[in-house]
Amino acid sequence: MLKKDEFLVDHYIPFPARPLVEQWITDFPVHIDLVAPRKTKCGDYRVPRAGTSPRITINRDHNPYRFLIVLVHELAHHIVHIRHGYGVRPHGMQWKVIFFQMLQDLNQRNVFPLEVSRVLPFQPSDLRASTCGNRSLFKMLKKYDENLHKHTRTLEELAPNTIFKLPNGHKFKKMGKKRVRILCQSLKNKKYYLFSPDFEVVNRD
Repeated sequence: MLKKDEFLVDHYIPFPARPLVEQWITDFPVHIDLVAPRKTKCGDYRVPRAGTSPRITINRDHNPYRFLIVLVHELAHHIVHIRHGYGVRPHGMQWKVIFFQMLQDLNQRNVFPLEVSRVLPFQPSDLRASTCGNRSLFKMLKKYDENLHKHTRTLEELAPNTIFKLPNGHKFKKMGKKRVRILCQSLKNKKYYLFSPDFEVVNRD
């Protein structure tokens, strides 16, 4: 299961996709870390080496649909590694077939808005090494990024007792600073969670 940032990763994923993603991660365990935005990549997969575990990192500034597609992209790398080892091309046909099938599984569950669903690849050969390679998909996801970031601020900027949201709409209240982290309470389950001060959140308005 999710080994790090478990709660946050789960709540970046659109709700209809969660059972399927949880099943994939149960079948193919991997560490998943949320990291500060990187200009050169949306996410990456690091194969296990001596003394290390397989690890996926994902930029934490994505809207839920881009986040999900990036996560599945990297999970497909992980599955390819488990099934085929080190001797395959990173974005070869093995990866394309697995990634494509995972996207189809999600699409069949109506996870994506119709306008996103319409620009998903129609066959494995249409897949590219990054979402930027598919111009229609890139432009559509960018629109959702822009909508998300219109009202985005860092958690440190918010006053105590301010209500904020994660990208999927899950609401929290900022309580106060605890050492280098910020203590927040979920309005859904009333539990407390620690966030990084520079974590990007969505204003209530």
